[in-house]
Amino acid sequence: MPRLSENERLRAIVPVTSVTLKNISSDNETIGQALGESLTLTCVTSASFPTSNVTWVTLPSGTTPTVSTETTSGVLVKTTSSVTFNVSKSDEGRSIHCQAENINGQTSPQSNRSKLEVWYPPDKPNITNPGTLCEGNSTSLTCSSSADHGNPPATFYWTKNNAAVHTGSSYTFSPVKADNGADIRCAAGNAYTDRPGSSRPESDVIQLSVYYMGVPTITPADTQTRKEGQSLSLTCSADGNPDNAVIFWAFNDSHIPGSSVMKADLNRSDDGEYVCTGSVNTSSVCPGGSLQGRSTVRVIVNCEYR
Repeated sequence: MPRLSENERLRAIVPVTSVTLKNISSDNETIGQALGESLTLTCVTSASFPTSNVTWVTLPSGTTPTVSTETTSGVLVKTTSSVTFNVSKSDEGRSIHCQAENINGQTSPQSNRSKLEVWYPPDKPNITNPGTLCEGNSTSLTCSSSADHGNPPATFYWTKNNAAVHTGSSYTFSPVKADNGADIRCAAGNAYTDRPGSSRPESDVIQLSVYYMGVPTITPADTQTRKEGQSLSLTCSADGNPDNAVIFWAFNDSHIPGSSVMKADLNRSDDGEYVCTGSVNTSSVCPGGSLQGRSTVRVIVNCEYR
């Protein structure tokens, strides 16, 4: 029986054994791409003879592959097939792979499957307006965009007076005096908006209105020591919202109206603690309909012995 020449042996049929989708390393791996941007997928076959044909499965309509070949080991050929297309929302979740064949009737090897994830931005978010808040009472604000929060779904970022304060769709906090007039804003971000050159859409600013009652200020604030017969003058001021705070004093369970305590001729019965109370009417905004703040000053009256 005649022996085959080296050239004849090389020209023997060599089936294609594999085809590799170069963009991924495992089956069902996700490939993310921004909406409207160009995506190129490339498949490469094993060396075979005759030259393999590469077929793409579930490409977007109108996509045409480009093919190149590389000869190795004399006559064996690797085939490279590439497709390029601009991704659209309809490509979300699309599973794409390729298969190769060089011998009719042979089982065609297939590549791993890729799963497309199309990134697009969320809409401009909105904050639910909370109305007037009450100092110390926990409240929650909600940030949302449209029913479609973008892809991947947006994460919401909160700022107060341009400083980051929270991440998430709801921001829960207990407002304090300093929050009155604060600017609250939320932004929606995802893989699309966080790319270089992109930005997160932001909500309109919500300016907080907080009912509060500050701690009253007594002047003078230190303990006051007097002798019988001397005079005493105490003044109290208070900062609150609404700004029409009512100020009154109490001494030994007795109510003293007004912001000042004036005594011209002290005696031992004036010795004790004087309490200044500031109060604002909050209607139904705060529990009980009001907020109060209190401060105390000690008055010592020494006897004058004659």
